[in-house]
Amino acid sequence: MGDQPADRRVARTRKLLHEALVELMAEKDYESITVQHIIDRAGVGRSTFYAHFYGKEELLQEGFEQLQHSLSRLGDNGREDGRFSFSLAMFRHAEEHHRLYQAIAGKQISTIVLRQISDRIATLAGEEIAAMTEGERQRKFALPMPVAQQYVSGSFISLLIWWLDHDMPYTAEEMNRMFHEVTLPGIEAALR
Repeated sequence: MGDQPADRRVARTRKLLHEALVELMAEKDYESITVQHIIDRAGVGRSTFYAHFYGKEELLQEGFEQLQHSLSRLGDNGREDGRFSFSLAMFRHAEEHHRLYQAIAGKQISTIVLRQISDRIATLAGEEIAAMTEGERQRKFALPMPVAQQYVSGSFISLLIWWLDHDMPYTAEEMNRMFHEVTLPGIEAALR
């Protein structure tokens, strides 16, 4: 029981650091953000930051890991036909946090941030593509998995950025439907 207050403090500090990074990313390019900016915004000391993270890259990566886990969990709860269920959860997340997403997308997303997003979406897509072929051993997937994952991830990110750049003219549900309409035929054709 003695560890609970310490655990709460650790969780609170990590949350403050994540929130500080997200707020700063809405204001400036990721590359120009320093650890000093993050600790000033979070109101913690430098030694506290380094007790939790090696640098801002690790902080960013952990944030995207949390987002991936959250999208996977939300996708599982909202799974319609088991196909790219992460997409509706991600569109809804972007809709809910549209100011942040628009600020980040409007700044010409940095290569590091874009790669993190792409990698997370590709991982989720790969899990779902694997699930689509599971139990159907007679169906051979015609594409190498990394190619299929990149196809789905690239399509999704392109539509997400377009949607944000155009002030979200469609609902998250409509964007999800359109994403499925343009992406699933290619993946399903590769399953034949």
